Amino acid sequence: MFMPSLLLNLLVMNLLVLAAQADGGEIQTGFFFAHGRYVTPPYKVTWENYTLSINGFAVRSFLPPQKQPATESIVFSPGRMTIKGTPFLTLCVIKFNKWRAERGPAEAFRLLSEFLGSQPFIKTFSLYQQGVLITDREGFSQYVNLTSRSDKPIPEHMAKLGNQYVSNFVQALEQGGAILTFTSGALEVIPPRRIFQWISRIHDVLSKGISDSEAIQLLREQYPIESMARDLVNNFRVTQELEQRLQGYRNVR
Repeated sequence: MFMPSLLLNLLVMNLLVLAAQADGGEIQTGFFFAHGRYVTPPYKVTWENYTLSINGFAVRSFLPPQKQPATESIVFSPGRMTIKGTPFLTLCVIKFNKWRAERGPAEAFRLLSEFLGSQPFIKTFSLYQQGVLITDREGFSQYVNLTSRSDKPIPEHMAKLGNQYVSNFVQALEQGGAILTFTSGALEVIPPRRIFQWISRIHDVLSKGISDSEAIQLLREQYPIESMARDLVNNFRVTQELEQRLQGYRNVR
């Protein structure tokens, strides 16, 4: 006996809603900086309604049909990957659409698989109907929409992506890493071995007694996107609680 299609669709959607709501529990370790401002623990990583959040701050959102974050803003750990000056994720979109126009979808996906497989900083990738989920060597993932950025996300793929995101960010915090978000939509994950040096570098620049514009120029050596440097100048502060927590990171290697 076959279930009526409407009832079946409702059952599937209910299952997808449940799968798309993930909760990482409270975390006492690691560091989270929202738009450059330090947020004290505990941290709670959640995925709900196509949005990844930490302590209520939206870290990454795929809300349909709103405009999705530009791929240029994504910052892969351990660095901002570019090829001949073009952001890597943007290059994936350009190459895929060129191949699709010239050779068709099947060949475009095959060529994209070869291209991704040749990149040393990529650990794994999964191809979907409209995009690709890429995981780098540090274990952090990003879903790239290969077609129109206004396309609605596919629910079952987003559910899997949400669980992957929660798992990766919970792991990063539990291992003592730092997660940074910026008003531009960029995010960065800093491993434990680099946290003390990173905070010391930002703190040294902001303690020089120079103007905001001068501090932004110095920080742009590390953060080429001006808005990212501006977030740090406007919001970054080393609180007493943060300073105490950093003592255990001085000699981390």
